[in-house]
Amino acid sequence: MAIFVIGLPSNLRARFIAEAARQGQRPELSLVVKQQYRYEFSPPNGQCVADLNNFAMQEAWPDLTVVVLPYVALPAEMKPELQVLADEGVRIIRPVRGENGWPLRLVGQEADDDFTGEVYKALVEQLGWATTTASPAEKFRRSAQKYGDYQILGDALDKCDDIHHTRHRFLKTSAELLEKFCKKRGAVQMGLASYFGDRGVDLATTGGVKTTIYLMKSDRIIEKRSSNMHLKEGDATAPIACPRIYFQHLDRDQQFRLFLLYVGPHPPKDLIQITRNVQWEHG
Repeated sequence: MAIFVIGLPSNLRARFIAEAARQGQRPELSLVVKQQYRYEFSPPNGQCVADLNNFAMQEAWPDLTVVVLPYVALPAEMKPELQVLADEGVRIIRPVRGENGWPLRLVGQEADDDFTGEVYKALVEQLGWATTTASPAEKFRRSAQKYGDYQILGDALDKCDDIHHTRHRFLKTSAELLEKFCKKRGAVQMGLASYFGDRGVDLATTGGVKTTIYLMKSDRIIEKRSSNMHLKEGDATAPIACPRIYFQHLDRDQQFRLFLLYVGPHPPKDLIQITRNVQWEHG
């Protein structure tokens, strides 16, 4: 069995080759490299056609898989080459940006944003190369363990793992974005809707459940903070397929906090408010 990947980011080369060996696959790669804020083929893109043709000539075509990543434009002569291989029984995989876990782009809006890790995960999943992953709830817990400013309040994660498995990628992406938001202490250099939307996650600031946090000094309320802000995916379907993530964040007394209040299926209609007390010893 053999696999040829067209347009793989060069920083994933060693990792992919090692995994292919574990899967009993012989890999060949046409790499792209980062040039400032975009990726380009290296060597120049015409070479990938010749490389694919040479590789295919060495393999039994029914045992060959070709993956065409969608982030760098292909040379015109690649299309007929792929069609010939498909007609002869080669498995051709052509992911679509922004669908089934594939990121919209390789480079984000911030200078340090790079989505090649998401590309690798989507590629491994697309190929059916099983990997052991933590539960969705565990991903959020690990983030809170890494950063003292990240607080999971009350029973926020009790229903997290009830969400349908088809939405687990949304949960994972959201967990990563919230962790990064906390790491940067909220300084993401753009509006929150753009920050989450750049990774295909929808941020809502109205509707749904109202969350209220009372900042307490001993038994005295020093501030009340209310919000409807939440991350969401899916509408007009079963609750377990409509995950919701309610959170708040604050900057006060030179302190940053990220509070996670609910991660789970779409809340029932009778759940209209979540209220939590948080002790605040600063200021």
